[in-house]
Amino acid sequence: MYSYIKYKFDNLFALGLIFIIPLLVTIATFVILLFSIIYYYSEETDNYEDALWEAFTRVLDPCAAAEDEG
Repeated sequence: MYSYIKYKFDNLFALGLIFIIPLLVTIATFVILLFSIIYYYSEETDNYEDALWEAFTRVLDPCAAAEDEG
């Protein structure tokens, strides 16, 4: 089973950037949505859009989190 997954993974990267970039965008979107849901339910935010923006800036720009206080 491991060799099959490794084979499929290697073939995906062999196809070129046309398949790699959408894969990375999909992974980043999933991570941002996951962390925004966690942030929304764990912090006192007014609405989900603020939590989504906070998660977006923290995932894609780690320097933005350095300016946070608290």
